[in-house]
Amino acid sequence: MTENGNATTRDQRFTTYLEHLNKLKDDRVTLREVLEREILLGFIRTNRSSINEFPLLDTQQQTVIELMCQRLDHPAYDYIHKLSGNFVALLGHYRKAVVNKDQELLHNTTRLLANTEVLLIKCMQGIVYSIGLITDNFEELVIRLFGQRAMDEFSDMLKTHQMGPAFWKAFMLRFVATPVALGHEQLLQAQQFVLSKEGRMLVVRYPYDAIAGQMQAATGKLEKTRIQKAFESTIRDYEVRRTLKLVHNALSKGLSFIPPELLSKGDVGSIARIACIDTAAKEFHDAYQTKLQRKGVENDEERVQLKFLMDQVTAIGVGSAIGVSITQQNLAAAMMGLAASTVEAFTAMGRNFRLANIRRFMHGLLEEHLILRLKEQAGDDLSKMQFMKSRIRRAPAAQV
Repeated sequence: MTENGNATTRDQRFTTYLEHLNKLKDDRVTLREVLEREILLGFIRTNRSSINEFPLLDTQQQTVIELMCQRLDHPAYDYIHKLSGNFVALLGHYRKAVVNKDQELLHNTTRLLANTEVLLIKCMQGIVYSIGLITDNFEELVIRLFGQRAMDEFSDMLKTHQMGPAFWKAFMLRFVATPVALGHEQLLQAQQFVLSKEGRMLVVRYPYDAIAGQMQAATGKLEKTRIQKAFESTIRDYEVRRTLKLVHNALSKGLSFIPPELLSKGDVGSIARIACIDTAAKEFHDAYQTKLQRKGVENDEERVQLKFLMDQVTAIGVGSAIGVSITQQNLAAAMMGLAASTVEAFTAMGRNFRLANIRRFMHGLLEEHLILRLKEQAGDDLSKMQFMKSRIRRAPAAQV
């Protein structure tokens, strides 16, 4: 064992799993759901060093652990529960083979247990990549909109909250509601609104630039994280785009058990990009290219290996789908006060967590919160008013 408690070899890991299972049996933990959750928690502790980009902050670690271990009504969790159930059953067979010194059973069970271990790690890896990408992109956006000082506040939120509803409510308060309130007050004090009469209506125009103008946007180039660079390479790098195409096709089939209302074609495209961050995606692509070069001629071992690599890609996709879907739900829950149709539209926009997309998402939220604030201040006269958004040029087209 290493000093941090992570097992370094397969036999050491399997021994650790068995010790944990035996302890749970001794403690008379028999309820299947509880047993599988406890085994998963022990599994994560044992394999933390094998998970790339595993977060350092305790709150973020708890976020990814809870996303992996909780039981929510989402089809992706059925996949993980099936894997964890098989893992527990195989541990039982492994223990039996060791006790009885049954070499044939030990050989077969070890292979199946090792494969299941890899797939569980890849599920966890998908969660880590998706949450890491979302965190990194929102942090960069906060810096670009509000300046470097806002990074400290964002970091404090990450240290204080897991990335659940409480985090996103705090985010909405600090980076949406508060800037809108301050900008609106300054707008009124400076009398930057415009009054006019159109027919029988009195029109009041509030320029959004007055809200955006009080943001202290950062200038210059910001350093990207490893996850951001890997994700963006799926757009710019030719070889990675070839891998992406194959991974996308594989996930279109591998994630087909998730209904389209929970995972659209566009969602699969985003999740495929996240899956390409992992080395298994390139290994899958290389193995597939080898198969093509041999014109489909392959031996049993190569066929099994290609199938296993495809299963790994699917497992990463499952984890990524969980990270993205649950974040969407938590974001929607944090949009308190907005109309249901508006929340639905923003949730759909938030399915793709590319930086450019969440920038549009944030500016749209700021606009909607300004309208919400105006409605709240209208009081009893609200029924007499109409609220609309309009787009006008900031400058003549020739000057742009």
